[in-house]
Amino acid sequence: MSNYTLASLSYRVKDKGGAVSSRGKVLPSSGLNKSSLLILIHGYNNDQINALKSYQQFLELQEEIKDFSANILEVFWPGDNWEGFLYYMQSIGKVKEVAKLFAQDIYNAASARGFLVIDFIAHSLGCRLILETINILLSLQRNEKVPGLVIRNVVFMAGAVPVNYLNERGILRDSVEYFKGALSLFSQSDSVLHYGFPIGQTLAREGIFPVALGRRKWADGNNVVPRLNQINNQGANHSDYWGADSKKPDILKNTAKYVRTFIDMGAIPNRKIVTRNTSTYNSLSRDIRPT
Repeated sequence: MSNYTLASLSYRVKDKGGAVSSRGKVLPSSGLNKSSLLILIHGYNNDQINALKSYQQFLELQEEIKDFSANILEVFWPGDNWEGFLYYMQSIGKVKEVAKLFAQDIYNAASARGFLVIDFIAHSLGCRLILETINILLSLQRNEKVPGLVIRNVVFMAGAVPVNYLNERGILRDSVEYFKGALSLFSQSDSVLHYGFPIGQTLAREGIFPVALGRRKWADGNNVVPRLNQINNQGANHSDYWGADSKKPDILKNTAKYVRTFIDMGAIPNRKIVTRNTSTYNSLSRDIRPT
């Protein structure tokens, strides 16, 4: 069975809604003190409980494929409470606010150890959070580089990111080229990215009805260095990625396989028998509290 470590990093002040915490709260406190991390980031309109369920379901799907031994860090940020497009606009501002804190926390952890390898898996607006975070990390690295900080691979699931921000001279182009490898799972069946995203982005003054990365294949993806891998996750709606709210088990299994093929989660050989470390997760379900 799997024997992975599990920790959380929360930028919330409340379980539901609320502002961004002025500092990240890590549980357990050693959560960032690792040489490698697989970081999971939820998207918009997920409170802490829903996000936790999604992460748990995703890890269970991965265990069904094969045991693994990664150091998992689950990130929580206040991007929930649907109150119309006005709140979505505010959530974009929260993404940028969290990104400043998140980038500094990653940078500090890498500086303290001298070596840190990170992989990311994100959904929806969490994909934007990753890119904004990397954008700030680039600035921090330019000022004082940490040679041992390696941002390896990222999986964007239903990315709520305007592709014009990723095009040549786009404000997030440098971020998407900072990874060693990147995979985008997209779906033309995604009603949220088809209808809600363009309106929300337009009202937020981030373009006129822009196309989301997770909506269809990005034409400029082959020109990114390294090239962006893109897979059509056929039939997937916006909630058919992590698994908690999905009613499409076949699509969930395919999604899990796409991720597992691209991300090294520290697979354990079949002949080796280990005990899954569940104590950390069990304590998290009780101990994750507002900061």
